[in-house]
Amino acid sequence: MEKMNQYEKAYQDAIGTRITKAKAIRLKCLDCCAYQANEVKLCVCTDCPLWRYRMGHEERDTLYYEYQSNKKPMSEEVKERLRNL
Repeated sequence: MEKMNQYEKAYQDAIGTRITKAKAIRLKCLDCCAYQANEVKLCVCTDCPLWRYRMGHEERDTLYYEYQSNKKPMSEEVKERLRNL
């Protein structure tokens, strides 16, 4: 039997258990990159929907800043509804 590295073991241990979204994304990225953490960090598949979250937090790239600059400010009506919750 072939010896598993720590990431393969983490992947196997996570099967059938409840894990966080960030950990699930990280494990999927490790699976995609042959369980090589450095390959996840160096991933060039920027069109992958998980790419921005591969390191456990959102990568702040041009798409992130573009979205932030286009966000509309919250209206006073919405603010008032949130205060009344």
